[in-house]
Amino acid sequence: MPFVTGELMTRIVETLRQAEDAKVNNVDAVFAEQPDGRIQPLCGLYRRDSCLPEIEKMLSDGDWRLQQLRERLNARIIKFSEIEDIGGAEFLFFNLNTPDDYRSAVELEKQGESDSTK
Repeated sequence: MPFVTGELMTRIVETLRQAEDAKVNNVDAVFAEQPDGRIQPLCGLYRRDSCLPEIEKMLSDGDWRLQQLRERLNARIIKFSEIEDIGGAEFLFFNLNTPDDYRSAVELEKQGESDSTK
């Protein structure tokens, strides 16, 4: 996810801190919601003490699915509506899985640079 920003990560950290301050029932992780409503577990914050045992159990069971991990945790989800004010929010979760994805990301970056010079 080449377009994740420091501002997004700051919001994720702040969300966990707010949950801790409010003494919300043991939040294990914080994830952000993508514009399409899907949860993005690769862009999140995990508490080592509560998440590591779950991860180890899943790996020993041969279960490699991050979505399954998300379902096992007490997670706080940041709705896209809470982060859509971040510049370029629609591209925050753009993923690179193929050479074509990489080329698309390069083009998006070029467009962003040309937009910022106008």
